[in-house]
Amino acid sequence: MQRNAIVSGGAKGIGAGVVERLLADGMGVIAIDTDATELGHLADSPGDLSSRLTGVVGDVATAATWGTVVAASPRHSRPAP
Repeated sequence: MQRNAIVSGGAKGIGAGVVERLLADGMGVIAIDTDATELGHLADSPGDLSSRLTGVVGDVATAATWGTVVAASPRHSRPAP
Protein backbone atom coordinates (compact mmCIF):
# COMPACT_ATOMS: atom_id res chain seq x y z
CA MET A 1 0.00 0.00 0.00
CA GLN A 2 1.33 3.43 -0.93
CA ARG A 3 1.94 5.79 1.97
CA ASN A 4 0.67 9.35 1.59
CA ALA A 5 1.50 12.72 3.12
CA ILE A 6 0.03 16.21 3.27
CA VAL A 7 2.48 19.13 3.13
CA SER A 8 1.33 22.68 3.84
CA GLY A 9 3.40 25.43 2.27
CA GLY A 10 4.54 22.82 -0.23
CA ALA A 11 5.01 25.04 -3.29
CA LYS A 12 8.38 26.59 -2.52
CA GLY A 13 11.29 26.69 -0.13
CA ILE A 14 11.55 24.04 2.57
CA GLY A 15 8.01 22.81 1.84
CA ALA A 16 8.88 22.11 -1.80
CA GLY A 17 12.02 20.30 -0.67
CA VAL A 18 9.93 18.11 1.63
CA VAL A 19 7.48 17.38 -1.20
CA GLU A 20 10.29 16.42 -3.57
CA ARG A 21 11.89 14.14 -0.99
CA LEU A 22 8.62 12.39 -0.14
CA LEU A 23 7.92 11.83 -3.86
CA ALA A 24 11.46 10.49 -4.37
CA ASP A 25 10.82 8.08 -1.49
CA GLY A 26 7.76 6.71 -3.30
CA MET A 27 5.03 8.43 -1.32
CA GLY A 28 1.91 10.11 -2.63
CA VAL A 29 1.76 13.78 -1.67
CA ILE A 30 -0.94 16.41 -1.38
CA ALA A 31 0.83 19.79 -1.41
CA ILE A 32 -1.19 22.76 -0.13
CA ASP A 33 -0.18 26.35 -0.86
CA THR A 34 -1.71 29.73 -1.66
CA ASP A 35 0.57 30.14 -4.70
CA ALA A 36 -1.04 28.42 -7.68
CA THR A 37 1.85 29.26 -10.02
CA GLU A 38 4.47 27.61 -7.82
CA LEU A 39 2.23 24.56 -7.29
CA GLY A 40 2.08 24.30 -11.07
CA HIS A 41 5.88 24.17 -11.20
CA LEU A 42 5.82 21.21 -8.78
CA ALA A 43 3.44 19.41 -11.12
CA ASP A 44 6.16 19.61 -13.77
CA SER A 45 8.19 17.04 -11.80
CA PRO A 46 9.66 14.35 -14.05
CA GLY A 47 7.88 11.11 -14.89
CA ASP A 48 6.24 9.09 -12.15
CA LEU A 49 6.76 11.76 -9.51
CA SER A 50 4.06 14.08 -10.81
CA SER A 51 1.56 11.21 -11.00
CA ARG A 52 1.74 10.88 -7.20
CA LEU A 53 1.39 14.63 -6.55
CA THR A 54 -1.85 16.50 -5.97
CA GLY A 55 -1.69 20.26 -5.60
CA VAL A 56 -4.35 22.12 -3.63
CA VAL A 57 -4.49 25.91 -3.83
CA GLY A 58 -5.80 27.28 -0.56
CA ASP A 59 -5.22 28.50 2.96
CA VAL A 60 -4.91 25.79 5.61
CA ALA A 61 -6.79 28.05 8.02
CA THR A 62 -10.04 27.60 6.08
CA ALA A 63 -12.53 24.76 6.15
CA ALA A 64 -12.97 24.98 2.38
CA THR A 65 -9.31 24.10 1.80
CA TRP A 66 -9.56 21.07 4.08
CA GLY A 67 -12.72 19.98 2.27
CA THR A 68 -10.72 20.02 -0.96
CA VAL A 69 -7.86 18.09 0.68
CA VAL A 70 -10.22 15.42 1.98
CA ALA A 71 -11.86 15.11 -1.44
CA ALA A 72 -8.40 14.70 -3.04
CA SER A 73 -7.21 12.14 -0.49
CA PRO A 74 -7.00 8.49 -1.49
CA ARG A 75 -9.65 6.23 -0.04
CA HIS A 76 -8.50 3.39 2.20
CA SER A 77 -10.37 0.16 2.74
CA ARG A 78 -9.04 -0.28 6.25
CA PRO A 79 -10.00 1.91 9.22
CA ALA A 80 -7.55 4.55 10.41
CA PRO A 81 -5.63 3.61 13.57
